[in-house]
Amino acid sequence: MFKEVKKSEFKMFVEFGPAYFDYMCKAFFHDYPCALAKILGAYVVSIRHYDDSQSNYKKYILVLENLNLGIKPSDEKNIVRYDLKGSELNRLVKESLEMSDGPSTVL
Repeated sequence: MFKEVKKSEFKMFVEFGPAYFDYMCKAFFHDYPCALAKILGAYVVSIRHYDDSQSNYKKYILVLENLNLGIKPSDEKNIVRYDLKGSELNRLVKESLEMSDGPSTVL
C-alpha cells in the first residue's frame, strides 16, 4: 500500500527509521508482540515538467503492508476499523453508521 506523507513526516521517519527497523527485526525474529504498521520502504518521487520549471514538485511516499490483503468478503462483518492518528478534526462517525456492519465504517 502506498501512503503519501508530508515532507516533515518523511524527514521524521528517516531520522527514526533505523531504530524502527531494528525494533521490527527483533519483534519478528524473537516473536515479540507488535501492533506497529510494517513500513517496507520510503521514497521521494520527483516529478519534473521539462517545458515548465515552475511545475516541478516532489511527493513523499511510504510503502506499507496491506492489512486487508487476503481478507475474505465473508469476514468483513467481523472487522472493526479505527483511525488512530490522534486528530479529532473530521474524525467522527455519523450516529446512523456506528452500528452498521458496512466495511467502510471507520471509528
